[in-house]
Amino acid sequence: IQLPLSYIPGNPKQYNVFQVNGRSMEPIIQHQDIVVIKTNQNWDNACDKIAVVRTDDGVTLKKVQFDHNSQQIILQPFNMDFPVLVLDSVWNYGAFLIGTIALQLRFY
Repeated sequence: IQLPLSYIPGNPKQYNVFQVNGRSMEPIIQHQDIVVIKTNQNWDNACDKIAVVRTDDGVTLKKVQFDHNSQQIILQPFNMDFPVLVLDSVWNYGAFLIGTIALQLRFY
């Protein structure tokens, strides 16, 4: 898709575009919404933000939260019918933060 550069500040090469495939983030982010993700591999910058994460199971879009006591990263869906993903110190090394959401588009 083409977006005006004013929608994505900075270097356009820092962004990736994904079409949402699934219902785990409903009602906020719906199936087939378009999300523009600003590339960022720093987990600290992703805390309390919606992010795209690559895991062994594929790519997922979830809200990132930290549990500092147990040293876990929690990937929280908005739709409570879906499970929370917990990245512990062992499993976390198999996950890769792609970036955080910068823009959401929905076509009617």
